[in-house]
Amino acid sequence: MKDELVTLSDLSAFNLLRSPVWVFDIYEMKAWWANTAAIRLWDAPNLEAFLSRNFNDASQTTRTRLQGYLECFARGETVVDQWTFYPNGQPTSVQSTFSGIRIAEKNGRIAMLVEATYSSPHVNSDLLRSVEVLRHTPLLVSLWTLEGDAILQNPAAMECYGELSPQLSKRFADRALIQLIRQQTQQQGGFCTETVMRTRYGLRWHRVELKQTTDPVTGSSVILVNEIDISDRIAAEIALGRERNKLARAQQVAHLGSWELNLSTLEMILSQESFRIFGLPCDRAAPPYREYRQQIYTEDLSLWDSRLQQLIQGQETEIEFRIVRPNGEIRYLLGRGEPIFNGEGQVEKLFGTILDITERKQTEIALQQAKEIETHEKD
Repeated sequence: MKDELVTLSDLSAFNLLRSPVWVFDIYEMKAWWANTAAIRLWDAPNLEAFLSRNFNDASQTTRTRLQGYLECFARGETVVDQWTFYPNGQPTSVQSTFSGIRIAEKNGRIAMLVEATYSSPHVNSDLLRSVEVLRHTPLLVSLWTLEGDAILQNPAAMECYGELSPQLSKRFADRALIQLIRQQTQQQGGFCTETVMRTRYGLRWHRVELKQTTDPVTGSSVILVNEIDISDRIAAEIALGRERNKLARAQQVAHLGSWELNLSTLEMILSQESFRIFGLPCDRAAPPYREYRQQIYTEDLSLWDSRLQQLIQGQETEIEFRIVRPNGEIRYLLGRGEPIFNGEGQVEKLFGTILDITERKQTEIALQQAKEIETHEKD
């Protein structure tokens, strides 16, 4: 972009061209000037009618894209890009050159000079639609050379990172990951990870997928990068992990465990305290239901099965039963269970808690035995 101020009279020479040329004020989202060919392209009856059109209903994607152009103009760069305009609602695909000029009548403010260098009604429709999808998708898409030099990015990526970084590696917060990415992309053709990225809004968690592909323009191998922001999910997982840790500590203090049984798969989920109550290693996978049932004291199995049927029928229940730990130790447990229903009102899972009451039961048994001995001695 040149520093010289441009006036309306300076633009009059463009009226001699057959190519559409117009000046657009990005700040006001209005056209400021247009030649005769541009007026025809925009299907306006005259210049005044075209200049009176207001483009404030433009999408956020379009605004982000234009803001990126302003940043390019400020550095003296020219942008060549494909656009689909909609004069009076009719799509017109145009390959254009965009450059920045300073308007004298606007106190030297930067405006966008648009030169429509190519327009054809025969452009492949699938290609045009693909371009529009790429521009409006929330996915962050960018293209890089194998050396990590920038080629292009879509508006969503521009909104996230600002202007295209000169090097892909600068976007990753974990510098140690860069070498692994290069190795995997070159050897395996791609790489996918969840990592922290440096964005214009600070550090954010992204799911990043890199794939080596071919540039349709040069035929060279390039890296296509797709990203999606997963920061909210990571924050929720961290919060959930904290709550689970709190629950695990509370259960450990209270000697209270919990379990969940999926009736379709018979897979069980046990809390850490449940592992301890059953005398199982905490670092092992949860046992299948049949293994869980095998630890129930033989004389209590029929009672357990009847309570389980109550749960399956949709009733809450409570039970005192015994288990045998792998080392042969017998423990007394108090269990409570409740059914979990699916959207159709059918029992889908069972959830329960188990409390180790061994010490209490041993005390009760000792008292009962003492009473029996006392009664026997009196007799």
